[in-house]
Amino acid sequence: MLFAASCTSCNNDAKFGIEYDLAVTGNTDAAVTVEFTGGHFGVDGAANFDFGWTNVTEAVNLRGVQSYVLDEALASNDARVADAAARVNEWVDGAVAVDAFTGHYDIYIKGYVKETLTGLTFEIDRRITNVPVDAAEDQAK
Repeated sequence: MLFAASCTSCNNDAKFGIEYDLAVTGNTDAAVTVEFTGGHFGVDGAANFDFGWTNVTEAVNLRGVQSYVLDEALASNDARVADAAARVNEWVDGAVAVDAFTGHYDIYIKGYVKETLTGLTFEIDRRITNVPVDAAEDQAK
């Protein structure tokens, strides 16, 4: 994965913002329309899909960059990490929404989100699905 390098948290005028570099994969057995911050995606008919979703223009390798697993960071004892994770989590929850569908969909979002106020980077690993648990386990086998 690649992620933008910036120093938006290096100045005193830094404000909350999100930089993201995410990979989205999934499938549907009918049709699904998904709204994303900055765009939308739709497929009509059974299909597998795979696309990149990013708002960064300059990227660097994340090797050596400290990142936090978002779901773990939400429970952090470090208030700064937990607060930033809560802001990122709220953004992720609101940034992707299934707008319409027929049949089943299974969407997987993986990548990195940087909260620009603190400069902290979080690993995202989310699944949005309406596939029943037993069916999803069968598909994974």
